[in-house]
Amino acid sequence: MSYADGRYTLLNSVSVAGAGGQVQWNGGPGVFSSTGTPGGSSVRLEYSPDPDANGNGVTWIPVDRSGDTYVTFTTLPAGGEFDLPPGPIRANAVGGSPVSVSAYAAYAGS
Repeated sequence: MSYADGRYTLLNSVSVAGAGGQVQWNGGPGVFSSTGTPGGSSVRLEYSPDPDANGNGVTWIPVDRSGDTYVTFTTLPAGGEFDLPPGPIRANAVGGSPVSVSAYAAYAGS
């Protein structure tokens, strides 16, 4: 996944449920946003607390706690804030049949 225009592209017009590629988050506050037609999918931000020696995520957990919707979206476009320690992050389109969904992460603040 690439960093351009001040943000990481985590999903790029995907039309099938599933996780996108991971990027290394340097830690700190950020903004997660998603656009497109979810087709019954939820789009969520995920974090891996236990990357392997190469920095690849092993166990992936949703950033939102159960019941929270700061960075888990069913209606798009949407955006929300998060604050994470350093480690791999990714977007995941869960369930449903996304028609065309994109997701982004950007650092917040200065």
